[in-house]
Amino acid sequence: MSIKRVLIFIPFLVIVTFMIFFYFFSLDLQKLEDKNIKASLSNQIIKLMLEARIKEKDFILMGNINDANEVQNIVKNAISIANKLQKNFTNPQNIQLVSNVITNIKQYFAIFEKYTSIYKDLLDIQKDLEKHVNILQHIVLQIYIIQEKQKSTVLHQFSGNLNYLTDEVQEATLSERILTELLFLIINELKLRTNYDKNQVQLIENHIQSLKRYATKLRDSVEKVQNKKMVDNLLQKLQEFEIVFYRYLDLQNRAFNVFHSMQKEASEVIQSVIRLREDQKLERNRLIDILTKRYIYLVLSIGALLSVIILFVSKLIIEDLNKINESAKKITVKKFHFREFKKLAAKIVSILKEELQLLRQLEYKTYYDLLTNLPNKLKLEEDLNNIHERFLVNAYLFDIKNFSLINEYYSTEIGDRVLQEFAKQLRALIPKGCSLYRYSADEFIVVDFKRSLSRDVGEHIYKVFQEKILRIKFNNDVLPINLELKVVCVKETQAKDLIRKLYLALMYANQKDLNYVEYSDGMDVEKDVAKKFEAIHFVKKALQEDNVVPVFQKIVKPDRVSYECLIRIKEKGRLLTPGSFIDNIKNTALYYELTKVMIRKSCETFYNREEEFSINFSYRDVVREEIKKYLIDCIERYKVQNRIIIELLETDVIEDFKDVIQFVNNVKQYGAKIAIDDFGSGYNNFSNLIEIKPHYLKIDGSLIKNLDKNKDAYIIVKHINAFAKDLGIPTIAEYVYNETIYKIVVKLGIDGYQGYYIDKPKEIIS
Repeated sequence: MSIKRVLIFIPFLVIVTFMIFFYFFSLDLQKLEDKNIKASLSNQIIKLMLEARIKEKDFILMGNINDANEVQNIVKNAISIANKLQKNFTNPQNIQLVSNVITNIKQYFAIFEKYTSIYKDLLDIQKDLEKHVNILQHIVLQIYIIQEKQKSTVLHQFSGNLNYLTDEVQEATLSERILTELLFLIINELKLRTNYDKNQVQLIENHIQSLKRYATKLRDSVEKVQNKKMVDNLLQKLQEFEIVFYRYLDLQNRAFNVFHSMQKEASEVIQSVIRLREDQKLERNRLIDILTKRYIYLVLSIGALLSVIILFVSKLIIEDLNKINESAKKITVKKFHFREFKKLAAKIVSILKEELQLLRQLEYKTYYDLLTNLPNKLKLEEDLNNIHERFLVNAYLFDIKNFSLINEYYSTEIGDRVLQEFAKQLRALIPKGCSLYRYSADEFIVVDFKRSLSRDVGEHIYKVFQEKILRIKFNNDVLPINLELKVVCVKETQAKDLIRKLYLALMYANQKDLNYVEYSDGMDVEKDVAKKFEAIHFVKKALQEDNVVPVFQKIVKPDRVSYECLIRIKEKGRLLTPGSFIDNIKNTALYYELTKVMIRKSCETFYNREEEFSINFSYRDVVREEIKKYLIDCIERYKVQNRIIIELLETDVIEDFKDVIQFVNNVKQYGAKIAIDDFGSGYNNFSNLIEIKPHYLKIDGSLIKNLDKNKDAYIIVKHINAFAKDLGIPTIAEYVYNETIYKIVVKLGIDGYQGYYIDKPKEIIS
């Protein structure tokens, strides 16, 4: 009886003890939650200020006023959160820290507003600069054209008056100098706007003074009143340009000083918030230690009480077990065997259930995507195989265009959550009776086996995701992500052709840059695909049979002869040019194999020769690390340092000019020279040319071949040649195809010549 009374009393003791501990534990948890809220607010301030810094950099780099407005909104939000945080503190030290944070943020906000105001003034003054430059350019070109015409007229009608002829030539020379100085003024002014530099300012001031000096001389030498007025107008506009230019410099200096103050204040804001967060972190850790100790005490106390209960209860249980044991001895042998058989049968049933469950799990993993819980590619193919060939189906393919960017920018974990959310919302949008499959990483296919899908459904889904922003929860944050979809549709087709037609339509959409395409038999995609595969097979066979060969076209230079190495493929006794195959293999590894063959065979040819030789490099070759290493290896193996020239194609689309500069600086260290090919046809500017510092400048053939017919082409080539000579870069004229063109480029003073008039490309150098 005494044991039972104790057993009745002990549970009440356990409950009272637990309630006391739980009361103090809940108070500490409430304090910890308060610390977490404060830490969260501090983290929000840091996150907002870092976001403001990113937008600030975007504004400084891109000059978009919308970025400046976003920075101001973000900083206002940070001030609001800081005020909210200050209200949650009671400790004077913490209140002072938050007050410092608010003061720093407000100072940063004021400085940024000042910088934005200065930047707006800079935009206005830059427009004014551009306006004055255009006016100067127009006036100088008018003067230059008039003087050229007068010089030409005098030369044509020359009747022996030598002094008059000399004056006209002198005036034309002065106008040409003014034009050249203005060209350099424009180039340096553009470079100054791109990258502010005091040396560049000095150069512009020198060009302005030179322009004034030459214009004054020209005004004093011309006799016609109309010409004097034009020169006076030029001097006046130069004076106005100088005033605007110095206003621009003053604003740049002010912007520079404010920018440094803004950077300093922004760093101080983030540091003050970090100090506040670290202080809160120390308090939070101290509170966690207290909670841990109390939790341990609670567990130990409850454990001790439970041990006492078990000790008393076990005595009663042992007595009952002894009684059960005595009763068990009385059971007959027959009953014992029946019980064992029953246990064995139950065990067999349990094993069979487990195997059935494993089979179901294996089948699910085989036919379903574990991330989205949608049927996968295998399931779709099996469902299509089970459809009778007379039965027609409809389908849509949804491709997330920017999924790889989401993975790169955020992370693969965020990418997985995006796929889950997209699958969930897509399943809710498709009509009943349709089946949704995840076919590949970012491709989803909706199949309508009842042919009830209409074109409106696909367009509706496309518009929904075009306007909708997915909100992905991650680490207590919500990330807004916008999906870009490409949708293709196939209507009433046999199941066996469904996947092929969907991908042909997707390929057509990619080629035409369309976001919504419905498959039709009129698409020529299959022909394009066949043509690409034919080109790939052709190039692959040529590489295997060693039919890729270089041909060499002579380039005549003042002091030497060099050769440009051009790629050809031997086919049935003919040499095929790259135009018949290169575009179809650009996105394959075969393209780089062709580049390697050209590097190796060209170096082998000139291994024991003394001439210079050049190889064409595209932007793809420049950024390919494998190609760069192979080039350097061949330069050293065949000892062609200071003789090999890399011709960079100006017509290539360059995604990042820094890659080109890095490549040029690297190969120059190994003795390679650099030439700019097709100069005048692309979009590269003069500042890029200055950064590359090439050894040769090859003027594009589309300009050279029209020198005798097109006056504009003549003027452009003339000034390109003059500009290159001022920079000390030798020039080479391409496409010199007849004697007339040859005489013109010689007269212009171009240093080298290349074309069919000089020599045709040959497989063997004589």
